[in-house]
Amino acid sequence: MRSSPPFLPAEAVSTAEAEAALMLGRLDGALRYLPPAASRILAARLLRDTLTGALRQEGHAFSAQRFAAWFAGLTPLTDPADRPATPLRPPRPLVSVILTALVHSSWPPLATLAARMQPANLAFDDACRTPKKSAVESNPSQPTCQNRLR
Repeated sequence: MRSSPPFLPAEAVSTAEAEAALMLGRLDGALRYLPPAASRILAARLLRDTLTGALRQEGHAFSAQRFAAWFAGLTPLTDPADRPATPLRPPRPLVSVILTALVHSSWPPLATLAARMQPANLAFDDACRTPKKSAVESNPSQPTCQNRLR
């Protein structure tokens, strides 16, 4: 992997910014004329890619099928046998935060889809562990797996 130089010439930065602005303008123009069905499909793809990308960036390893099963509340995101040695942040709160942020998107199809997905987030709480009996007896308000899920 090649490392980038510590600085770029001002002309190269200006050219890159102009090209990025042009591409963004073209994308904005294309989205205005996108049929509603296609915009919903694009929004779903962006939402899924955003969620899976964020989870993978946090260090979670999973397949597309495992993500779907996890989001539906059927299985942990990461197979317990494949968990890394270092603890990772729980995935469910991360997904909840991203969905909440996307509800405020300026693109209505994405905001609508994120709002609809919030109640559908039945993701298995990977951080949830059955507390030891002594912990429950000493603190009855300690959450258990059954009452930590919605």
